[in-house]
Amino acid sequence: MKPGIFRDNNKLESLRGFAAVFVVMQHIVIDRIDLKFESPILNAFKAPGNLCVLIFFMLSGYVIGISNKSNLTASTILTYLKKRVVRLYPIYFISMIVALLVAAEQYPANVIVYNFAMLQDLFSKVIKENDPAWSLHYEALYYLLFIPISYYNINPYLVAIGSVILSIVNYCLYPQLNTPILTAYCVGFAFWMVGYITANRLTLKDADTKPRILLSYLFLLLAMQIYHISATIFTSVSMRIFKHIPSFPETLYWAKTKIGFGDLLFLPFCFIYIVVFANVALKYKRVYMVILHLLPLASLVTVLKSYNNDNKYEIIICSLYYSLSLLLFFVNISVFDRISQKFINIGKRLGGISYGIYIIHFPVLVLFRNAFWQADTAGLFLIKLLFYCMAVFGVSYLLESKFQLWVRAKLIK
Repeated sequence: MKPGIFRDNNKLESLRGFAAVFVVMQHIVIDRIDLKFESPILNAFKAPGNLCVLIFFMLSGYVIGISNKSNLTASTILTYLKKRVVRLYPIYFISMIVALLVAAEQYPANVIVYNFAMLQDLFSKVIKENDPAWSLHYEALYYLLFIPISYYNINPYLVAIGSVILSIVNYCLYPQLNTPILTAYCVGFAFWMVGYITANRLTLKDADTKPRILLSYLFLLLAMQIYHISATIFTSVSMRIFKHIPSFPETLYWAKTKIGFGDLLFLPFCFIYIVVFANVALKYKRVYMVILHLLPLASLVTVLKSYNNDNKYEIIICSLYYSLSLLLFFVNISVFDRISQKFINIGKRLGGISYGIYIIHFPVLVLFRNAFWQADTAGLFLIKLLFYCMAVFGVSYLLESKFQLWVRAKLIK
């Protein structure tokens, strides 16, 4: 990524930074930073990590659209590839080294080679001490697919629509055509291409979005862990039409089916996020923004029906997120903007190290889970969590602001 593309836009940088933190929140809860300490309240702070990855895909396409206004040519393809490799691979390489150092098992040589070559998911399993690396294989593939699309000036709308159609066709041909990962590729690429289209075709800029509106969208994103209207719609429509939910067998390796059909319903959701945070002008933009905030209310009945002692804290916390989102969005008070701006500024700083946060936090989590004390009390757990966050942000800062800049200086003029 070119320095400055996001760093000149506090809002996009903030979206990226908080999305990375939300992924960390999910893994802290689900993958357990501490094997001994358990708390239903802690479990309530799960975040929609998979949705955040889809936002990353769309942001990635948007960045490529901003930084490549002209089509690639024979003389610029190599420069494009060099910049992509320098952006992704050095920090990725360090994260994989750390993952192997903290690994509890000895991986076969072919698994190590495929993971370092970013060919995991397709040819081997992901080294589990760095599970988030699954998405980097997808990211690298999308960067490569962009080359013929740009070089031959292929209509991006056709590519996005074709990706959706191919994902459906591939599913219908299973198991005769045993390529479930192709559907995941296509669904993810549809998000990537919509980001590219947003940058490449929607060039008019709108007035700056108020900070309270941006913060309302961040709370709305967190609320989607429970107020998952897309899942509600997808389940309802699927049961009416197919009498079952279209999905590949759960016995398949998870990285091959990490992105599914239901995720397509998040396309409009993620698109509006990019439009709002990038200040893109769009007809009826305000209407879409209001609809997006009110849609989760359709999940309210489903959420209340599912309320029980096991998930009550999660429902309470997500309801609080959603309430704050509605309050910030619909109530125009100047103090809300002042407070919200402070959060957006924090997000900007996080955005500057977001790739480092995303790709290094899991190996560090494994290290803290296995090599540090097991907490007997909430106090000890919070101390452990504090040290973990300091370690992740500190290492990410060194990787992004020191190591990455050093690599760029050596390899790119």
